[in-house]
Amino acid sequence: MNKKMGIHPCWLVVVISVILCSLGAMFQISANATTNNKNISRNRLSPLFTRSSGNSPFYLHMGSISISVPTQKESFSTTQVQKQDAIRNSNTDHTYVQPENGVITENNNYSFHDTASFSLTEGIQNEPDSLSSKSTYGEKFHFETILYLPLYLGSRNLNDPQSAAFSEDNRYLYVMYVDGSQATSSSQLGWVVRYDWQKLMSLKANQPGRMAMLRIAAAHQDINRVTKFDQQVLSAIEVGPKFVTGHAQSLALNPKTNELWYVQSYGHTSQNIVARLNTQTLTADYKVQFSMSRFGMESVLTFDRSGEAFYWIDGRSSATNTGGNATLYHGSISSKGAYFTAFSQGIAINPTFGAQSIGYNEHNNRLYLVANDGIISFSLTSVGKLKPNEISESNFSETRELEGLVFMHNSDNGFLLTNRGPEMMQMVAGS
Repeated sequence: MNKKMGIHPCWLVVVISVILCSLGAMFQISANATTNNKNISRNRLSPLFTRSSGNSPFYLHMGSISISVPTQKESFSTTQVQKQDAIRNSNTDHTYVQPENGVITENNNYSFHDTASFSLTEGIQNEPDSLSSKSTYGEKFHFETILYLPLYLGSRNLNDPQSAAFSEDNRYLYVMYVDGSQATSSSQLGWVVRYDWQKLMSLKANQPGRMAMLRIAAAHQDINRVTKFDQQVLSAIEVGPKFVTGHAQSLALNPKTNELWYVQSYGHTSQNIVARLNTQTLTADYKVQFSMSRFGMESVLTFDRSGEAFYWIDGRSSATNTGGNATLYHGSISSKGAYFTAFSQGIAINPTFGAQSIGYNEHNNRLYLVANDGIISFSLTSVGKLKPNEISESNFSETRELEGLVFMHNSDNGFLLTNRGPEMMQMVAGS
């Protein structure tokens, strides 16, 4: 007698379970935080991948991918080997002033991780976050999110920004990134992304409820479901090719020459290199290689309106050890060469540990020394005769790495570049 062929209920349950597990593995994307200093979250945005395309208004007006991500490009920059030592005056008779209050904690045992908001939303952050100091002396300020930066574009990971600079007219924001898979060195690969700041602000990327637009547009591009609005957002972004950037912590604009410079190689070595970034190709077009007889170059850089260059040395760095003091330098960088003089006075403490940035606010003529989670500031005109009570200090949470502090030109607006997840935060007066 013939029996009807069928699927036993037990096997049906097994098949359904396997299918559900497979789908779960495909779409489950965690936002696990990490405590390793450079191993940051590289996860995709799970909420977007679990939406049904169907007739959902979320996916109306589909478009094609509208932004390209160039691969590595060979550098055709001109390199000048500077024969003269870059130090014009070593100023060996340094004095170091101790800040009045001493709220800065010199700690190198950090445990950086993603913010609670980033983890909770899995990257789709539509509301501003904030960052306040846990202790402060002198100038008081905190930071609030103004622009959430994309986490990736195509195969390019954008989770590790290192420095940022505004164009002279404040229209564009240039952000320099590094390839987190490589060790930090003068040969490290990186790239620059140019954001049309004014266009993004006109699209209200800084407004609550709309602040995830860059990350959403990038995610839509990744699954080839770009909307007309996404196209507007993506048109404000230009991604440069990979090239040799070094640590990339120092991108800065010289307002006098309208040139962008960064430090590729630094330390007490003959291989100090500063490079000029071409704003059209977003790669280096000129490099100056030089030696320094005292301490060496650091990985941070800024300029004032007159074109004077500044950097500071982390006094506990093995490459530039000055006995724990922050030593200040000023000088010039151009295609003609690089020359520096040490200020006769420095600061007798580092703002926490690890030089991350130096910012110059032309509105109040102050320099800002930025380390992993601390900021020290003082008047530039007072350097040489600084008094302890003239030095402002801000100590932050020890969980958020501060990557860069940059000010708009002809403006008092300051912005902090951070990661985990990557964003620009505006400096706001007050505690």
